[in-house]
Amino acid sequence: MNDSSLLLSKIIENNSRVHPDLIKRILIVYDLNMFAIGDTCIQVARFRKSAELYKNATIDLNTLNEKHHQLICNIIKNNPYISNYFNLEWDQLDFSTYDLIICACIPELPFFDFLSLNYSEKILSGLMTTAFFSVLGNVGFDDKRYGTPVFPINRLFNEFKMSEESQALMGANELFITDAEIEWGTNWLSNNGLSLNNNLVIFLDSSSARDKLLDITQYFDLLTCVLRLKDVKVLIFDEGGIGKKEFYEHWLGPQLSENLIFAERMTIRDAICLIGSKKTKFIFGPSTGLLHCASGVFNVLMQKKYPKGLVPVLLGYVGKCEGSYQEDQWWGQSLVDTVLLIRNGNRKELNYIKNIDFEKISSTDKFLSSQEITCDILVDFIRKNYSDRLKKLGINMENTIIN
Repeated sequence: MNDSSLLLSKIIENNSRVHPDLIKRILIVYDLNMFAIGDTCIQVARFRKSAELYKNATIDLNTLNEKHHQLICNIIKNNPYISNYFNLEWDQLDFSTYDLIICACIPELPFFDFLSLNYSEKILSGLMTTAFFSVLGNVGFDDKRYGTPVFPINRLFNEFKMSEESQALMGANELFITDAEIEWGTNWLSNNGLSLNNNLVIFLDSSSARDKLLDITQYFDLLTCVLRLKDVKVLIFDEGGIGKKEFYEHWLGPQLSENLIFAERMTIRDAICLIGSKKTKFIFGPSTGLLHCASGVFNVLMQKKYPKGLVPVLLGYVGKCEGSYQEDQWWGQSLVDTVLLIRNGNRKELNYIKNIDFEKISSTDKFLSSQEITCDILVDFIRKNYSDRLKKLGINMENTIIN
């Protein structure tokens, strides 16, 4: 048996002795080779489960990549399940002071090699009895591109049954924003053109792939319909400051463009604060990270007795191009109503993801791409399913004029 095998065997032995109630300090080594807002929201939501299973423990998180650390901080700020989050090199941390270390590294081998070089003697001699588990295979970390785990899977964590309430809260994501942050968001909107009698609609127009988006003509037709509604202004995020304002004004003309607000070069956290404003009544976009954020924000606000009737309509769409059809897993418990276009005979109809039994579908030929969703289909769907709710929020879709 080589040194690596000996070390892994000893780790497995130490892991077998873990009792959740005796765990006092946990470290999550969080170093993925990518950052995506939606993935991070879902992954961070799973910290609730760790906090419930190891109820006597404090949980710290460390990220090596400085850029990723700053981005992740936007998501986990104010999170009650994380005691401390660091941006330290591994040799700046004393891993022996932790009872349990969760490896959320992609790939895991560099971290295992680091342990072999720096902690092998302590672990093999029994001086260090820290448990090490891989997070791979858990929801949010179950993508094939993440590779094969090196560390053992935490079966106790996987088998731990949360209450239905906790499971639902975790499934909808949890982002914690303060009253001060909400007030900041509302003030920013007021200072950038949203008057007291205006209601805010947020259109999300970017995704990781162009074919996840609506056809651009259909997108602008829908946007035109919304911009013509009484007392409505539409917020567009220009994350990279690429000049969306000029592009939209060229497409829509000066009159309709007066009802647009552009948020340029905002941090993720600032965008989250705008989403959480009480002026926000409707958020629409593709399967994208800020929709996951919106679900997390209003999920937590409702825990704080935020009136359910004030929660905006959250509507997202997915398309056949996304291929894996795990959208029900990603969006099934979300506050976002996510829809997929399906061919039904001669008709094309939007169907809620939560109503589709993907396991029983033998062929996905009837699933259509986002590019085939038209403005007419969307407006009809919104009128049919959300007119009453939107009217209570101050938006009247009934007399929407379609070009």
